Amino acid sequence: MNLEEFKKALSSDATEENKQLKKQLSDLQEEYGKKLSNLKSENDSLKENCRALCNRCFALTKGVTCLFCCIDYPCPHMPNFQERVKMASKLRKEV
Repeated sequence: MNLEEFKKALSSDATEENKQLKKQLSDLQEEYGKKLSNLKSENDSLKENCRALCNRCFALTKGVTCLFCCIDYPCPHMPNFQERVKMASKLRKEV
């Protein structure tokens, strides 16, 4: 095998490997896109469920559990720190 044949063989091998790597890359990008889309839809679904849970909780307890709630979701009914202090002092007076 002379030098030219060796160069052609190496070039051919590199070309084939390059084609395989490009195919693997496109497959991985497609898989990533699908998984990202699934995660986004699942996240949106979970956010909707949390919103519904917050509304049900507030409707059923009339805000009584808001003082002790530690849900990691921006609940529209959750009182801020000042409101929590007022609620806690009112609760202490009642007890």
